[in-house]
Amino acid sequence: MSEDQRVIRFNKQIELMTQLNHEWGRKKEAYITETLKNFPYSVNNRTYDKKTWLNKLLNFFK
Repeated sequence: MSEDQRVIRFNKQIELMTQLNHEWGRKKEAYITETLKNFPYSVNNRTYDKKTWLNKLLNFFK
């Protein structure tokens, strides 16, 4: 697969934890942010931080 599957999984984890408890969602998001500092998103074997990746995704749909 060329897409980093963590994109979908991380967003779903934050969503589900927030539904259970807003504080848990906030903590999960902080944990994922820290993880991405050490292991950034990778799409088509190119590495992006979360902000860069999201900007590329938004531009794709314009």
